Amino acid sequence: MPFGLAWFLESQAAALGLCCRWQELSLGLLAGELRVQGLELHAPDARGEPSGDALLRIDLIGVDLRTTALFGGDHDFALAELDGVDLRVERRADGAWNWAGHLPTSADATASVAATVQPLSAPTNSR
Repeated sequence: MPFGLAWFLESQAAALGLCCRWQELSLGLLAGELRVQGLELHAPDARGEPSGDALLRIDLIGVDLRTTALFGGDHDFALAELDGVDLRVERRADGAWNWAGHLPTSADATASVAATVQPLSAPTNSR
């Protein structure tokens, strides 16, 4: 199993407060191939384990990257596919959406951008 890919999927799901499951992972670094089969994202229960029906289920994620383009600093995809995507969106009795606690708010995005953007120095007025 490609442990780096497993760690990446789990860390991205955890950043959203979700649990991640999959059936099969494959990563071919030399060929630039990535396959994830049976990916599911679940809300965690009190123990941090996946609970209930999946909020997101994707039967297949496939990406083929032209590795020769990487040497030039480009990301050239020969293929990117999603198959069997099932997204569960529900409104709870309190009116909140089931995804509300798992997606960043616009304030979060603004704070993230503000933290990474460096201000330009003020132009000097030389006469």
